[in-house]
Amino acid sequence: MIEDFRTMILNGTTDVPVSPYLRADTTLPAVVYDVQSEEIERTLAGSTAVRTTRVELRALAATYAAADTLGESVVSALAGTIIGSDIKGVETGSVARDFEETVDGQNIPLYVYEIDATVYWEKSS
Repeated sequence: MIEDFRTMILNGTTDVPVSPYLRADTTLPAVVYDVQSEEIERTLAGSTAVRTTRVELRALAATYAAADTLGESVVSALAGTIIGSDIKGVETGSVARDFEETVDGQNIPLYVYEIDATVYWEKSS
């Protein structure tokens, strides 16, 4: 599921690294994501293959305008064409904008566009 989700983001952005963490050699802008939780649907008969995964994404850039543009591109990509057969739908719950004065102890300003998304998918057997 996560590879298909990552591909959806890559398809909506141009030459922007998408990774679960900000690599030391990454240049901005970039998108990082973190799986916050995953729930397995349960019925009286037991567990099903249906999953709900909440993912936090952060579009990072050196300027406010670049972070905003990248963040909106990610939101549009998540609302676009579903990639793969496992993902059944993606919902963007909220967005927020933030600013961090330093990146990993360096004196580099970092503008952040945060996106909370929920991915509905079915685990292949």
